[in-house]
Amino acid sequence: RVVEAPLATDTELLEYHSKEFLRSVQRIAAGEDLTMEELEDCGLLDDCSVFEGMLDYLRLEAGGSLQAARELTSGGCHLAIWWGGGRHHAKRDEAAGYCYVQDVVLAILHLQSVFPKVMYLDIDVHHPDGVEQSFWYTDTVLTISFHKHAPGFFPGTGAEADIGAGRGRYHAINVPLKDGLSDKCFMPLFSDIVTAATAAFCPDVIVLQCGADS
Repeated sequence: RVVEAPLATDTELLEYHSKEFLRSVQRIAAGEDLTMEELEDCGLLDDCSVFEGMLDYLRLEAGGSLQAARELTSGGCHLAIWWGGGRHHAKRDEAAGYCYVQDVVLAILHLQSVFPKVMYLDIDVHHPDGVEQSFWYTDTVLTISFHKHAPGFFPGTGAEADIGAGRGRYHAINVPLKDGLSDKCFMPLFSDIVTAATAAFCPDVIVLQCGADS
């Protein structure tokens, strides 16, 4: 079945994003011109440049992932898909890497109201720096990423030695890969790591980001 998702509210966006970031986007939506310094502070330059309807776009992206999470927490389904989600580079205070809103983290935080232990699995070619950073110090979210890792390749994070810190130590698994990887090599690697991690962590729910450029 297809479910219509409402736009995310300010209150919902502020579950993760800072008031300063949301206020900057609201000012732009109201027609105010921000200074270059202000735009840089909230990441709204270059690959995340300002465009008409940007605030509604943020609300739509986040709203879709939050509705998918609500369907799961309410027991309305066992599998939910939001084709527009997975903006895994966005940070609390800034947009980054074509990602204007951190819908993944917002969805995970909602899921944890019912499912305490969340496994986040990402197979996008780029490392999910925004998601990993958000849960770096917690042991209730396990992040696993299979991604390209090479000098100069965005975002430059996700080395094998990056495993989390504090209570989150060993709760970040990074599998940096090189160009030329074949399905024959990738599939057993993926299966072995994910199977072992699932058995050890015992997640209550899994969030999968497949990536448009995997």
